[in-house]
Order: sequence, then C-alpha cells, then structure tokens
Amino acid sequence: PEALIGWGLYYFYMLKHKVHISKKMKVVIFLLPFIFIWGLLSIQQVKTVFDKRVTAAYNGVDHYLSGKSFHSSVGLRLLGYEAAVEGIKQSPWIGIGEDAFPEFQKQMTVTLAMEKFDKKIAGFTFSHIHNQFLMSWLTKGFFAFLSVVLIFVFLIWHFTKGLRLATFENKPIWIAGLVFSVASL
Repeated sequence: PEALIGWGLYYFYMLKHKVHISKKMKVVIFLLPFIFIWGLLSIQQVKTVFDKRVTAAYNGVDHYLSGKSFHSSVGLRLLGYEAAVEGIKQSPWIGIGEDAFPEFQKQMTVTLAMEKFDKKIAGFTFSHIHNQFLMSWLTKGFFAFLSVVLIFVFLIWHFTKGLRLATFENKPIWIAGLVFSVASL
C-alpha cells in the first residue's frame, strides 16, 4: 500500500507540474481514487471482508473498554499496551530490560486479565507488544523511547526537506523515503 501511495503522489505531482490539464480534468483525477475505493467496496466479497474487519475492530475496542472481553485481535493488543504502560510506570527511566520482558509481560497480563475481566489466563508469551514506541520505552527506558521518536522526526524532516529541494527527476527517491518513514510509524 505504501508504494501505491508514494507512486500515486509522484504521478499526481508530475501531472500537476509537467502536463497542462483543465480544471475539470483535475477534479476528475482527484475523484478517481475515491471512485476506485467505492467501486471496490461495492463488490460484495470485498465489502463483506471490509465490513467484518471494521466490525471486529469496533467490537474488540467496545468489549475491551466495557470490560466484557479482551479475546480479540484488538483486545489482546490493548491488554498488552496496558501492561506496557504499567511497566513504564514502574521503571520509566531505565526500563525493565529486554531479558525481563517475557516474564513481566506474562505476569502483568495475568494480573490485568484478572483485575479488569475477572479471567484467569496463563499470560501472554508474545515476543513484542506490536508498538515499537511502547516497547522501546518499556524495555530500555525513556531515553531509548526519545531516541526512536527523534529518529522518526529526523527522517520525516529530512525527506520532506529533500522533496522540496529535489529536482523533478529525483523526486521519486524522496517520496519513497518519506512514505516509507511515515508507514514505519
């Protein structure tokens, strides 16, 4: 998806700056992606999958926040995030350490599942919590978290500045870097 976005932006830029197009045609070009997405969603199989995923995500959040259940893709992530926040509160500056993470995650998810959902579980055994920012803060502390944030800020600034200054022929490189950096968040 990132490549489609990046190249779409590049070709839109090319059309805007290298080819003379009437205002009517610009409106058509602008509306084409929306028409394409609407067309895809009107295909019953795609619409069914899309609806199921959106409904599952919504229900996962709703069930988690209401205390009904955490047994969904979203609910498991939220429980993992909440466990990470508890760990960050315990050791915000230096983190709990990489080696302590598996046992911490297991114990904290057992505790949270019992407190919030009155469910007895064996605890999570995932290798990470699906959030690089929380994971770096939890395991390595605030300064590691800040470093990760600053790396992304630098990358986005660097590729944005480069995109503004690049020649027309070099813009795809800068667009690719910017899209990859944003997609990696």
